[in-house]
Amino acid sequence: MTVRLRTETIVAAASSGSFAPNKERLMQVYFLHLNLAQEHVVDTDGVKLSDLEAAKSEARETIRELAAEYIKMGKPLTLWSIRICDSDDRLLAEVATAEALHEFIAPVFDGPQGLDSHA
Repeated sequence: MTVRLRTETIVAAASSGSFAPNKERLMQVYFLHLNLAQEHVVDTDGVKLSDLEAAKSEARETIRELAAEYIKMGKPLTLWSIRICDSDDRLLAEVATAEALHEFIAPVFDGPQGLDSHA
């Protein structure tokens, strides 16, 4: 049996959100575990995100925030990476601290560039 909806009905349903996918249902919980030099800190709460790329982005941002806090406190950053796991604790991805900070610190350690460097 085929049911035809009038255009007005479809437009009204779409504008009210009844045809829109449930965003909450599409979100997944990702756990961002801290992999420190001497210990592992397990994320027991997790964070709801749309996909793995969003979880990687969240991990990079977390690493940058932690690095800034450690610098402010004058402490060495011992975070090696953030491991992204699903609710069954399966490893989905790992974001290395060096990767997350590379664009911020690599230019400093690459040395002067160009012909007029202070060689």
